[in-house]
Amino acid sequence: MSCRFLAPAGLLAALIVPAPAVLAEPAATASADEIAALRARLETVEARLKLIDRKFELLGAESEEALVGARVLMADPALLDGQAMAALEAKQPELAYRYFALLRSLHPESRLTRERFPFAVSLFRLSFQRDRYANPPTPWTTTEPEFMFDWLAAIFAARAETDEPFPQDETQRLFLGQPRDFFERFEAWGRDQPELRGWRILYEEDNGRLEKIEGQPTTDDRDD
Repeated sequence: MSCRFLAPAGLLAALIVPAPAVLAEPAATASADEIAALRARLETVEARLKLIDRKFELLGAESEEALVGARVLMADPALLDGQAMAALEAKQPELAYRYFALLRSLHPESRLTRERFPFAVSLFRLSFQRDRYANPPTPWTTTEPEFMFDWLAAIFAARAETDEPFPQDETQRLFLGQPRDFFERFEAWGRDQPELRGWRILYEEDNGRLEKIEGQPTTDDRDD
């Protein structure tokens, strides 16, 4: 059977939803009930999460082959990564970001998820800067910053027991050159995040933009 990998809409809206059991081991064929259940799941997730204001059609959503292909795609981090890199080559940065975001959401422990953070950060920043003053606000300035904060927090957790526990490179990629209020938003979000306890992140700024970032370990988890 051949599987068509689809330009996402409902598919990419699966963002931030844990991979269900049905994704663990894709079957070669799907029953009518499985197809209906997957379609319902995609529709429900799309209603809950609006990654962007622009809608994409889930091509071929009425065909059994397309839905099986979507399930196979979501189950395999290498396939999601391949689709993201292909979108980059095709100069489709927002589509690439969505595949990287799916990779992070559905496969948080994957090696590829750790390796692709720099790509996702660069793509996020392009859209965040473009839409920073958009009216009405877009998800790039409302929900996606917290998604990237959460991804960075997971890197903090993964690095906690290593020789270099502070993820300097990843932290700089997200914050250097950003406006101070973006970092203040991260500070407010991070106060209750256990992955960030034990660290105080210091910065210097120039004309309201962050130009230096460093981490200072602390054993005091209380707010200043």
